[in-house]
Amino acid sequence: MIKKLNEIVEIAKNKTTQRIVVAAAADEDVLLALKNAQELGIIVPVLVGDVAKIKEIAAKIGLDLANIDQYDFPDKYEASDMAVQLIR
Repeated sequence: MIKKLNEIVEIAKNKTTQRIVVAAAADEDVLLALKNAQELGIIVPVLVGDVAKIKEIAAKIGLDLANIDQYDFPDKYEASDMAVQLIR
């Protein structure tokens, strides 16, 4: 039985890296979580949303966007639709 969050992280590190698509990704908490998971080798993020805002937040938190796919959809509903299409 898992009792601590770091146990989940260790399990994830031993699995295949997963691609995660995030709609309306211009959120500091979300991008920080993605940054941490990417640094641990758990995920490969794909960001859908207002790319200008995503870049602004990424610069603030030190997230390197160089190897992250980004799709510019400033409207959150359009971003959600695109994210679903990418997942399919």
